[in-house]
Amino acid sequence: MSDITLENIFLFDVDGTLTPARQQMTDEFYSLFKEWISGKVVYFISGSDYKKLQEQVPEDILNSVEGVFGCMGNTLHIKGHSISKRTFNTPKKLWDILQQELENTPYKPTFGKHVEERVGMINFSTVGRNAPHEQRKNYYEWDKKNKERIRIAERINTELENIEAAVGGEISIDIYPKGWDKSQILEHIPDGVYHFFGDRTEPGGNDHALAKKLDNKKDFVYSINSYLDTEKILRTL
Repeated sequence: MSDITLENIFLFDVDGTLTPARQQMTDEFYSLFKEWISGKVVYFISGSDYKKLQEQVPEDILNSVEGVFGCMGNTLHIKGHSISKRTFNTPKKLWDILQQELENTPYKPTFGKHVEERVGMINFSTVGRNAPHEQRKNYYEWDKKNKERIRIAERINTELENIEAAVGGEISIDIYPKGWDKSQILEHIPDGVYHFFGDRTEPGGNDHALAKKLDNKKDFVYSINSYLDTEKILRTL
């Protein structure tokens, strides 16, 4: 047996896990988190791109962690510098499916910017990323009952052999080549005892693939409902 003690490595989803959905980190959480990460190995793993993360997380925290993986792990920034990225060409059949879903969604009204191309993935929302905050909340509550996003993701996963889709955030679906999910970040970080915090760890959620990879006796997965849950856990670690 090896007598090497593996280092604790902390992995955090951002939107809904460290911040309110699509909002800035609160002042109270910032004060706690800034002090908590001191001396720890911390990575962020988000479905959002780096620009959106800058809108939610203060720059000093982004620069304090070991690395920031965006776009489901398809980009990596270290201290604000772009280190790597990967891209793919979206197949026509996927565009056709998204157009059909947009035309047929029973949810109204919709607000534009339904498809956002990011590095290595696209983000799709029937209500639209231009929806104001209150409408985002309305759609989220509607979708919890009607499960539109789960249905669309399942359709994509069934009809497109090499493409995966997962529910992310409050209003959208993350779509990417098979295997280009958040679990890919494990290939690029040191070995250790991983502690992963995510609000979409359930099957079909965009944190699930990484949570599933860490479902073992060595690592820890914290499935949370909001950043307030994260705050409570951090106070005990």
